[in-house]
Amino acid sequence: MKWVDSYGTKVGKVSSFRKRGANAHQIKRTVRKGSWFQDSHLSLGMILRLTCMWVNRMTKESIMNYLDLASQTVTDWLNFWREVCEDECLAFDVVDERSADILLEVIKRRILPGTTIMSDCWSSYSCLSDEGFKDLTVNHSATFVDPDTEVHTNAIEGTWSALKRSLHGINQVAGEFDAYMAEYIWRR
Repeated sequence: MKWVDSYGTKVGKVSSFRKRGANAHQIKRTVRKGSWFQDSHLSLGMILRLTCMWVNRMTKESIMNYLDLASQTVTDWLNFWREVCEDECLAFDVVDERSADILLEVIKRRILPGTTIMSDCWSSYSCLSDEGFKDLTVNHSATFVDPDTEVHTNAIEGTWSALKRSLHGINQVAGEFDAYMAEYIWRR
């Protein structure tokens, strides 16, 4: 097998080899086939530059100007990468309903019995100690840090705050919040 140029196309290099035997013929395979490059009209080099710029958090406008690409092309790729992040997040537990039964099922699947869980006084968490977890709570209506146990939920509250700040100014179309949140999680 050898790599050969596929002149006149955006495919770039293809692997070429000869099938032997009674039905001998030349076979060519591209790295695009069966990959997320397959349906793109951009060169592989351009896709890799776009990917690098997205990873490095360049703005859509900067990417458009630097690579001389149309707004819709860049938007499509940004949305694609958010979808990839979302697919990765969906490979883990996604909690659509926050009832005690659903949360407890996810907690039992992901957290070892005996683990200390710090939470607010939300009623869905009230069953944790009955299930073998050490449940420490903070009552946010009274304080943000429990004066006796020093329990707080500042880390998760800070994460939500940072997520909201990262989305500030983004004109979200209905149903896109999950993709933006998945991108935030992937980057974090």
